[in-house]
Amino acid sequence: MCVEAILVAALGYKKWGSTPRILSMLPTAIAIKLRKIARIIVDLKNFEKEGKLIRTLNGMGHSIVNLTEYSQAFLDFAPKAPGPVLDIGAAFGVASLPALERGAEVIINDMAQEHLDAIAENMPDDLKSRVHYCCGRIPQEIFLKPESLGAIHCSQVFHFLTGDELTQTFKLMYTWL
Repeated sequence: MCVEAILVAALGYKKWGSTPRILSMLPTAIAIKLRKIARIIVDLKNFEKEGKLIRTLNGMGHSIVNLTEYSQAFLDFAPKAPGPVLDIGAAFGVASLPALERGAEVIINDMAQEHLDAIAENMPDDLKSRVHYCCGRIPQEIFLKPESLGAIHCSQVFHFLTGDELTQTFKLMYTWL
């Protein structure tokens, strides 16, 4: 399972200084993998200059145009997941839409309703039966049943959360999986 990779899709931010505290709260095996993966730094300024990022409609951040290796791992796993998959902070659906196209049932989440509306407007009819929309901010506004998900994709989101919110988010993700 690629849960470790999915959880760290946003760890590349240089300004995120809470990594050691967060890692100390996770199981040792995951923390070791996270430390290794956290060494990979994503230079967002260069991505924006190169046209690899699109500013979100709500101005909160960016959506990556080209999938990261972690997002690609999510896409590879999503159709085989033992339940619906959740894409937290989906923005324009860069990972959600390909997961749907590959056969996964996808819960698309974003804190901005306008992003969900944009995805819904462009959703091909043959995919609509396997998509669910969830507007809300993690961890306060997403409510799912325990053990109801097969995978979680959370890219470019963690740097917006406080330490306590990160802890709550990891606990929720663990519960949902």
